[in-house]
Amino acid sequence: MKQKRFYTLIALMTISLIGIIWVQVYWIHNALLVKRVQFNQLVNEALNHAITDMEDEESFHFIHKQLSDETAEVVVTTDSAGRQVKTIKQWTSKVTSDDEKTGENSYEYNITSDDNGKGVEMKISVNGNTQTIDLSNKLKNIETLLHEDSVLAGNEENIVITNRLGKMMIKMVNEFKDIDEPVEHLLKHADLDAVITKNLSDYGIEAPFSYAVYNNGELLSAFSDQDFSDEDAIKVSLFKHHLFGDSAQLAISFGSNKHRLILRSMGFMLVSSILFTLIIIITFAFTIHYMLKQKKISEIKNDFINNMTHEFKTPISTISLAIDSITHPQIIDNKEKINYYADIIRKENKRMNKQVESVLNTSLAEKNELQLEKASFEVDDFLNRIHNRMKLQLDDAHVSYQVINRLSKSTITADETHLENVVCNLLDNAIKYRRDESKITCLIEEQDGTLVFSVTDNGIGMSKETQKKIFDKFYRVQSGNIHSIKGFGIGLSYVKAIVAAHGGTISVTSKLNEGSTVTIKIPTRA
Repeated sequence: MKQKRFYTLIALMTISLIGIIWVQVYWIHNALLVKRVQFNQLVNEALNHAITDMEDEESFHFIHKQLSDETAEVVVTTDSAGRQVKTIKQWTSKVTSDDEKTGENSYEYNITSDDNGKGVEMKISVNGNTQTIDLSNKLKNIETLLHEDSVLAGNEENIVITNRLGKMMIKMVNEFKDIDEPVEHLLKHADLDAVITKNLSDYGIEAPFSYAVYNNGELLSAFSDQDFSDEDAIKVSLFKHHLFGDSAQLAISFGSNKHRLILRSMGFMLVSSILFTLIIIITFAFTIHYMLKQKKISEIKNDFINNMTHEFKTPISTISLAIDSITHPQIIDNKEKINYYADIIRKENKRMNKQVESVLNTSLAEKNELQLEKASFEVDDFLNRIHNRMKLQLDDAHVSYQVINRLSKSTITADETHLENVVCNLLDNAIKYRRDESKITCLIEEQDGTLVFSVTDNGIGMSKETQKKIFDKFYRVQSGNIHSIKGFGIGLSYVKAIVAAHGGTISVTSKLNEGSTVTIKIPTRA
């Protein structure tokens, strides 16, 4: 994939991810707003039910105290304008104390309606005192009660009202009579905390709260919590079902608990959304990581192919020239020249064979198919073979080479061939990345039952970033198809695989422009 197309793809993926995250944040924000509105509506409904309960309680006390005996009747007539008039009469005992009756209270309701039966006005007389009230929007409840709870008698002029309508009318009179009563009087029988708690619980709202009662905008401390905060409070009208209205308000505040309740109600959605968003982000990050890694691997493989082509092309060309020289008429009878060119062919062939074996061994090690043939062998012979094998390279590079053997025993157990290749690879790298007046030291010793090989040089050294990658397959400090430093980039990956197969470890310490030390540790019974 071309570099421009590759980075364009990454840019599009990044934009898509940012878009997805923005949509998720926007959705969560809107969902929180909707939940906040729903929560407020739920609390409003609960408070309205609580107020209804308090109104019922207040009416109950009024009825219990004043209306132990009650009767009511309705007379339907027509006024001079042809409108229907329903006259409802109610008598109750007048009570001045719990046991003493001093007379009767009389209540008379004149309900006037138009031809369609729709209420227009209502006159209420209490012991002869009359008040006219427009109840066009309130009379539906009364008309319903008249229809549902009445028993038809005679020619529809006299209707006996049952106890339910009687209570309704008494409640109206009570409210009319108590218009000037203070809110404290109306709330004296109400246990606000208990009623609010019960109704909130019925609506599934279980959280600490504080409440307050306002009358004409003034806080009534006798019916309010001391720690009440008006901030973000939810307010509803008290006695909103009274026919004559009231200016009092009940306010409730949850403080920080409100936000916790809203978040808790969205817990599953929030956690799911955040979880899936994180999965998308992590997946995206890994995708980008592996795309970059694959791109790097592709570049490294291309470098490997270029380097391998160069490494094989040189000996092939040399062999081809040597063969042409041998067959030349002036050379074919010259035995000394023929032996010279034959030796060149042999060396170049051996060089190619070494490169092929290195690639094959690396491939086998990667597949865990490498078979070790462990046996005891002489350490001195082993070190001499390594020196003879690397002598030509050491001499050509003018490198000072030193071997230090601190072993107390003369034999070790390992796969001799592969271990020899390992040490030679380390020496080969030290030679490649040398400086002028280079020195290489090969040390072998035993530490705590472990065989230790170390190769130290005073070459160009490595950065910390390079040290993390030198054992990666195909990695080369100088990458690309520049051949100032030869190799495939598989030598150290092969070294690491062989050491691991012996149950050992490999480490490197290095500083730029100061040199490097590669240390191998293998169990003595490897």
